[in-house]
Amino acid sequence: MKPTYKYFLATLLALASPAFISQAGAPPTRQAAPAKAPAKKPAAQVDVLARKGGRIWEVYVRNGQHVQQGQTMFKIATQVRTAVHPGHQIDYDVAKQNYIKALSAHQAHKASAEEVAAAKFQMQTAARLLNDAPHEVQFHYVDAPISGTLSNVSADNQPQSTSVLVTITADPAPKPSLVATSK
Repeated sequence: MKPTYKYFLATLLALASPAFISQAGAPPTRQAAPAKAPAKKPAAQVDVLARKGGRIWEVYVRNGQHVQQGQTMFKIATQVRTAVHPGHQIDYDVAKQNYIKALSAHQAHKASAEEVAAAKFQMQTAARLLNDAPHEVQFHYVDAPISGTLSNVSADNQPQSTSVLVTITADPAPKPSLVATSK
């Protein structure tokens, strides 16, 4: 065969192929765009809460600072009532019950206003003794639960037990190394 016939015959066979025939009547299609790299997910963020309410005694960190897991960030002071004398608690409970009874009796016109006032005074005195029990300051330390960069460091000097003290944006995961190591 002459070379021109070979070229003609090859073209004819290509046009007669099933793949070409199935596409002949179909509208032109676009090739899919090359796959894009997945969008970066925002890094994990952790809000660190105060375990107990109190007063921030010391702040060891600042916004934008990088911390390591376990690093101390805050020192919080709380006042805790030390030993309450059991007698003071009993005195208060009894005085409160007496006041409630006197108030009910007065509403039923069975006790005078002076009796109610005396019962109220006894209850207030017992409450004062109970609340005057000595207090001590205890310190609680707040440590970073993860390594990362800090933001929103609290300016609240007296956080509650549900207050966010700081937000930590976690360090990105290290990329796997493609360098082979030899033994």
